[in-house]
Amino acid sequence: MTLPSSGALSLSQIQSEFGGSNPISLSEYYRGGGLVPVHGNTGNIASSGLISVSQFYGQSAQSPIDSSFSGTLANTQPALNKYGVARHGASRSNSPVLFTNTPTPYGSFTDNTFTNPSGTTTLTIDQFWFQTDTIFPNGRTVTFSLVGNYTGQTWAQATGRTGITVSGVSNNMTTSTDIIGNTSTPTFSVQGSVSYISSSSPNNTTKPSLGAFSASVY
Repeated sequence: MTLPSSGALSLSQIQSEFGGSNPISLSEYYRGGGLVPVHGNTGNIASSGLISVSQFYGQSAQSPIDSSFSGTLANTQPALNKYGVARHGASRSNSPVLFTNTPTPYGSFTDNTFTNPSGTTTLTIDQFWFQTDTIFPNGRTVTFSLVGNYTGQTWAQATGRTGITVSGVSNNMTTSTDIIGNTSTPTFSVQGSVSYISSSSPNNTTKPSLGAFSASVY
């Protein structure tokens, strides 16, 4: 639960929220100490120095859980597009070029972070796109990159999630099926400061519409 944001607030209420034993001492409840975790719902609590009951108004032991991201999708294609590539995606302004002749930046983010399901880890999205092309006819590939090194990890291992939904278009990132029907479990590869992962699905050429988008991880 969350502590009251106003009115009376007792040490026993703080103890009920964050744990501990009697006798109660406020010095037990520094942020980052043994009882108070460091996350977005404990940001008002001092980690050292002066600490007071008033710092605990509206605070919670429960980590904030963020499953959404948003921005504007653009159409991005390789500079030499001999395979009829069509991509709808978004990137940071300083996203690296993941593949040869793939220009960046494209589109934009208004929110490019989400957390794992427990809210204990925040992940930053570098870029993503939904792609169709003549190499994989009647199919679609989704490529997604995160800031950081997640080499060799699956999507589930790195994010605690299964897939993404962008403007109503969903893609499972835990499996990938190639052009001849072979199924595999995709893992992240690293390039500089980011890691990327790709998942292909046959008989699916749907891409989210260009323009403003809202998205979520699941």
